[in-house]
Amino acid sequence: MYNHKRKAFSEKEGLSKDPVTGLYPYDCYECSTYAHARSRSDMDCQCHHISTKNLMIIVSETIRLVSKYAIDNEEEFVRKIRTASEVQKADEAKALKKRIQKNTKRIGELDVLIKKLYESYATGKMPEERYVMLSEEYEAEQRNLKDEVQSDQTRISEYEDDSENVAKFIELARKYLDFTVLTPQMIYEFVDKIVVHSPIKVDGEREQQVDVYLKFIGKFDPPMPELTEEEIKQQEKAKKRRAYYRERGRRWRAKEKEKRLQEQKSE
Repeated sequence: MYNHKRKAFSEKEGLSKDPVTGLYPYDCYECSTYAHARSRSDMDCQCHHISTKNLMIIVSETIRLVSKYAIDNEEEFVRKIRTASEVQKADEAKALKKRIQKNTKRIGELDVLIKKLYESYATGKMPEERYVMLSEEYEAEQRNLKDEVQSDQTRISEYEDDSENVAKFIELARKYLDFTVLTPQMIYEFVDKIVVHSPIKVDGEREQQVDVYLKFIGKFDPPMPELTEEEIKQQEKAKKRRAYYRERGRRWRAKEKEKRLQEQKSE
Protein backbone atom coordinates (compact mmCIF):
# COMPACT_ATOMS: atom_id res chain seq x y z
CA MET A 1 0.00 0.00 0.00
CA TYR A 2 1.12 3.55 -0.71
CA ASN A 3 1.58 6.00 2.15
CA HIS A 4 0.14 9.49 1.56
CA LYS A 5 1.24 12.02 4.15
CA ARG A 6 -1.14 14.72 2.80
CA LYS A 7 1.13 17.41 4.22
CA ALA A 8 0.07 20.12 1.76
CA PHE A 9 -3.64 19.42 2.30
CA SER A 10 -3.24 19.55 6.09
CA GLU A 11 -1.25 22.79 5.99
CA LYS A 12 -3.83 24.32 3.64
CA GLU A 13 -6.43 23.78 6.39
CA GLY A 14 -4.04 25.16 9.00
CA LEU A 15 -3.38 21.76 10.57
CA SER A 16 0.09 20.69 11.71
CA LYS A 17 1.53 17.27 12.40
CA ASP A 18 1.13 15.57 15.75
CA PRO A 19 4.17 16.40 17.95
CA VAL A 20 4.19 12.89 19.46
CA THR A 21 3.59 10.62 16.44
CA GLY A 22 4.81 13.00 13.73
CA LEU A 23 1.70 12.23 11.64
CA TYR A 24 -0.34 14.74 9.68
CA PRO A 25 -4.14 14.54 10.25
CA TYR A 26 -4.89 13.07 6.81
CA ASP A 27 -1.90 10.70 6.66
CA CYS A 28 -3.12 7.37 5.24
CA TYR A 29 -2.31 4.21 3.29
CA GLU A 30 -4.02 3.36 0.00
CA CYS A 31 -4.06 0.19 -2.12
CA SER A 32 -1.34 0.60 -4.77
CA THR A 33 -3.05 -1.78 -7.21
CA TYR A 34 -6.20 0.32 -7.15
CA ALA A 35 -4.21 3.56 -7.40
CA HIS A 36 -2.45 2.33 -10.54
CA ALA A 37 -5.72 1.14 -12.08
CA ARG A 38 -7.82 4.26 -11.45
CA SER A 39 -6.89 5.73 -14.83
CA ARG A 40 -7.87 2.52 -16.64
CA SER A 41 -11.20 0.86 -17.32
CA ASP A 42 -10.14 -2.40 -15.64
CA MET A 43 -10.09 -2.43 -11.84
CA ASP A 44 -7.76 -5.06 -10.44
CA CYS A 45 -8.71 -4.26 -6.85
CA GLN A 46 -11.24 -2.33 -4.79
CA CYS A 47 -10.61 1.09 -3.35
CA HIS A 48 -9.51 0.49 0.21
CA HIS A 49 -7.45 2.65 2.49
CA ILE A 50 -6.79 3.15 6.17
CA SER A 51 -5.63 6.16 8.13
CA THR A 52 -2.10 5.86 9.46
CA LYS A 53 -3.35 6.94 12.88
CA ASN A 54 -5.86 4.07 13.05
CA LEU A 55 -3.30 1.61 11.68
CA MET A 56 -0.79 2.61 14.36
CA ILE A 57 -3.48 2.15 17.03
CA ILE A 58 -4.22 -1.37 15.73
CA VAL A 59 -0.54 -2.33 15.59
CA SER A 60 0.13 -0.83 19.02
CA GLU A 61 -2.82 -2.65 20.62
CA THR A 62 -1.87 -5.92 18.91
CA ILE A 63 1.68 -5.72 20.26
CA ARG A 64 0.41 -4.72 23.70
CA LEU A 65 -2.24 -7.46 23.98
CA VAL A 66 -0.12 -10.29 22.55
CA SER A 67 2.92 -9.32 24.62
CA LYS A 68 0.93 -9.13 27.85
CA TYR A 69 -0.77 -12.46 27.14
CA ALA A 70 2.57 -14.12 26.28
CA ILE A 71 4.19 -12.92 29.52
CA ASP A 72 1.21 -13.57 31.83
CA ASN A 73 0.32 -16.96 30.30
CA GLU A 74 3.65 -18.26 29.01
CA GLU A 75 2.84 -22.00 29.07
CA GLU A 76 -0.56 -21.52 27.42
CA PHE A 77 1.00 -19.13 24.88
CA VAL A 78 3.68 -21.67 23.93
CA ARG A 79 1.06 -24.39 23.58
CA LYS A 80 -1.14 -22.27 21.33
CA ILE A 81 1.77 -21.23 19.13
CA ARG A 82 2.88 -24.83 18.73
CA THR A 83 -0.67 -25.98 17.97
CA ALA A 84 -1.16 -23.27 15.35
CA SER A 85 2.26 -24.02 13.90
CA GLU A 86 1.52 -27.73 13.66
CA VAL A 87 -1.78 -27.09 11.90
CA GLN A 88 -0.23 -24.66 9.43
CA LYS A 89 2.94 -26.57 8.72
CA ALA A 90 2.02 -30.25 9.06
CA ASP A 91 0.90 -30.71 5.46
CA GLU A 92 3.84 -28.82 4.00
CA ALA A 93 6.36 -30.60 6.23
CA LYS A 94 4.88 -33.95 5.22
CA ALA A 95 5.21 -33.04 1.54
CA LEU A 96 8.78 -31.84 2.06
CA LYS A 97 9.82 -35.07 3.78
CA LYS A 98 8.24 -37.10 1.00
CA ARG A 99 10.11 -35.06 -1.61
CA ILE A 100 13.39 -35.42 0.29
CA GLN A 101 12.94 -39.19 0.37
CA LYS A 102 12.17 -39.28 -3.36
CA ASN A 103 15.08 -37.02 -4.30
CA THR A 104 17.53 -38.87 -2.05
CA LYS A 105 16.56 -42.13 -3.74
CA ARG A 106 17.07 -40.58 -7.17
CA ILE A 107 20.49 -39.21 -6.13
CA GLY A 108 21.55 -42.75 -5.22
CA GLU A 109 20.25 -44.06 -8.56
CA LEU A 110 22.23 -41.40 -10.39
CA ASP A 111 25.40 -42.46 -8.55
CA VAL A 112 24.90 -45.98 -9.92
CA LEU A 113 24.12 -44.71 -13.44
CA ILE A 114 27.18 -42.44 -13.52
CA LYS A 115 29.37 -45.34 -12.35
CA LYS A 116 27.96 -47.71 -15.02
CA LEU A 117 28.30 -44.97 -17.62
CA TYR A 118 31.97 -44.57 -16.85
CA GLU A 119 32.52 -48.33 -16.97
CA SER A 120 30.91 -48.49 -20.41
CA TYR A 121 33.13 -45.67 -21.62
CA ALA A 122 36.28 -47.12 -20.03
CA THR A 123 35.73 -50.52 -21.65
CA GLY A 124 35.09 -48.95 -25.06
CA LYS A 125 31.38 -49.86 -25.17
CA MET A 126 30.38 -46.20 -25.42
CA PRO A 127 31.85 -43.41 -27.56
CA GLU A 128 33.39 -40.46 -25.72
CA GLU A 129 30.93 -37.89 -27.12
CA ARG A 130 27.97 -39.92 -25.90
CA TYR A 131 29.62 -40.44 -22.49
CA VAL A 132 30.33 -36.73 -22.01
CA MET A 133 26.76 -35.73 -22.94
CA LEU A 134 25.08 -38.26 -20.63
CA SER A 135 27.45 -37.75 -17.71
CA GLU A 136 26.92 -33.97 -17.83
CA GLU A 137 23.13 -34.47 -17.82
CA TYR A 138 23.25 -36.90 -14.88
CA GLU A 139 25.63 -34.74 -12.86
CA ALA A 140 23.55 -31.59 -13.48
CA GLU A 141 20.39 -33.41 -12.36
CA GLN A 142 22.19 -34.72 -9.28
CA ARG A 143 23.45 -31.23 -8.32
CA ASN A 144 19.97 -29.78 -8.62
CA LEU A 145 18.50 -32.58 -6.51
CA LYS A 146 21.14 -32.14 -3.80
CA ASP A 147 20.45 -28.39 -3.66
CA GLU A 148 16.71 -29.07 -3.38
CA VAL A 149 17.23 -31.64 -0.60
CA GLN A 150 19.41 -29.20 1.35
CA SER A 151 16.83 -26.43 0.95
CA ASP A 152 13.98 -28.70 2.04
CA GLN A 153 15.93 -29.93 5.08
CA THR A 154 16.59 -26.32 6.09
CA ARG A 155 12.88 -25.50 5.89
CA ILE A 156 11.97 -28.52 8.00
CA SER A 157 14.55 -27.47 10.59
CA GLU A 158 12.95 -24.03 10.71
CA TYR A 159 9.59 -25.67 11.37
CA GLU A 160 11.04 -27.39 14.39
CA ASP A 161 12.34 -24.15 15.94
CA ASP A 162 9.00 -23.04 17.43
CA SER A 163 10.25 -23.15 21.02
CA GLU A 164 13.21 -20.95 20.16
CA ASN A 165 10.98 -18.52 18.25
CA VAL A 166 8.51 -18.25 21.13
CA ALA A 167 11.39 -17.56 23.52
CA LYS A 168 12.66 -14.80 21.22
CA PHE A 169 9.22 -13.19 21.09
CA ILE A 170 8.78 -13.29 24.87
CA GLU A 171 12.23 -11.73 25.30
CA LEU A 172 11.20 -8.97 22.88
CA ALA A 173 7.88 -8.50 24.70
CA ARG A 174 9.66 -8.04 28.04
CA LYS A 175 11.95 -5.46 26.42
CA TYR A 176 8.96 -3.24 25.58
CA LEU A 177 6.66 -4.22 28.45
CA ASP A 178 5.59 -0.67 29.28
CA PHE A 179 5.58 1.51 26.17
CA THR A 180 3.47 4.59 25.52
CA VAL A 181 4.35 5.47 21.92
CA LEU A 182 4.85 3.04 19.05
CA THR A 183 8.25 3.89 17.57
CA PRO A 184 9.69 2.94 14.13
CA GLN A 185 12.24 0.77 15.95
CA MET A 186 9.46 -1.19 17.67
CA ILE A 187 7.62 -1.69 14.38
CA TYR A 188 10.83 -2.99 12.80
CA GLU A 189 11.46 -5.39 15.69
CA PHE A 190 7.88 -6.63 16.18
CA VAL A 191 6.11 -6.56 12.81
CA ASP A 192 6.67 -9.00 9.99
CA LYS A 193 3.85 -7.81 7.72
CA ILE A 194 0.41 -6.16 7.82
CA VAL A 195 -2.51 -7.14 5.60
CA VAL A 196 -5.25 -4.52 5.19
CA HIS A 197 -8.48 -5.96 3.76
CA SER A 198 -11.18 -4.12 1.83
CA PRO A 199 -13.81 -2.54 4.11
CA ILE A 200 -17.36 -3.86 4.34
CA LYS A 201 -20.62 -2.37 5.61
CA VAL A 202 -22.28 -4.00 8.62
CA ASP A 203 -25.52 -2.34 9.78
CA GLY A 204 -24.34 0.89 8.18
CA GLU A 205 -21.00 0.75 9.99
CA ARG A 206 -17.73 0.58 8.07
CA GLU A 207 -15.72 -2.43 9.24
CA GLN A 208 -12.25 -3.34 8.05
CA GLN A 209 -10.15 -6.38 8.89
CA VAL A 210 -6.45 -5.76 9.53
CA ASP A 211 -4.13 -8.74 10.09
CA VAL A 212 -0.88 -8.02 11.91
CA TYR A 213 1.80 -10.72 11.55
CA LEU A 214 4.40 -10.49 14.31
CA LYS A 215 8.03 -11.56 14.13
CA PHE A 216 8.73 -15.15 15.31
CA ILE A 217 5.07 -16.11 15.85
CA GLY A 218 3.05 -14.84 12.86
CA LYS A 219 -0.61 -13.88 13.29
CA PHE A 220 -1.80 -14.56 16.83
CA ASP A 221 -5.18 -13.62 18.31
CA PRO A 222 -5.09 -13.53 22.11
CA PRO A 223 -8.32 -13.79 24.13
CA MET A 224 -9.85 -10.32 24.19
CA PRO A 225 -10.44 -8.80 27.65
CA GLU A 226 -14.06 -8.11 28.55
CA LEU A 227 -15.13 -4.51 28.14
CA THR A 228 -15.96 -2.54 31.26
CA GLU A 229 -19.34 -0.88 31.63
CA GLU A 230 -17.74 2.50 30.97
CA GLU A 231 -16.02 1.23 27.79
CA ILE A 232 -19.34 -0.17 26.51
CA LYS A 233 -21.00 3.21 27.10
CA GLN A 234 -18.19 4.97 25.25
CA GLN A 235 -18.53 2.61 22.29
CA GLU A 236 -22.29 3.18 22.13
CA LYS A 237 -21.76 6.92 22.33
CA ALA A 238 -19.21 6.80 19.50
CA LYS A 239 -21.55 4.64 17.40
CA LYS A 240 -24.40 7.16 17.81
CA ARG A 241 -22.05 10.01 16.94
CA ARG A 242 -20.96 8.24 13.73
CA ALA A 243 -24.59 7.55 12.82
CA TYR A 244 -25.42 11.24 13.39
CA TYR A 245 -22.65 12.44 11.08
CA ARG A 246 -23.59 9.86 8.42
CA GLU A 247 -27.16 11.08 8.43
CA ARG A 248 -26.07 14.72 8.35
CA GLY A 249 -23.78 13.95 5.41
CA ARG A 250 -26.60 12.16 3.60
CA ARG A 251 -28.93 15.12 4.05
CA TRP A 252 -26.28 17.58 2.87
CA ARG A 253 -25.58 15.52 -0.27
CA ALA A 254 -29.32 15.27 -1.00
CA LYS A 255 -29.67 19.03 -0.54
CA GLU A 256 -26.73 19.75 -2.85
CA LYS A 257 -28.11 17.39 -5.47
CA GLU A 258 -31.49 19.12 -5.35
CA LYS A 259 -29.77 22.50 -5.59
CA ARG A 260 -27.85 21.45 -8.73
CA LEU A 261 -31.06 20.14 -10.31
CA GLN A 262 -32.81 23.46 -9.68
CA GLU A 263 -29.87 25.36 -11.16
CA GLN A 264 -29.97 23.17 -14.29
CA LYS A 265 -33.70 23.79 -14.70
CA SER A 266 -33.28 27.53 -14.43
CA GLU A 267 -30.58 27.67 -17.15
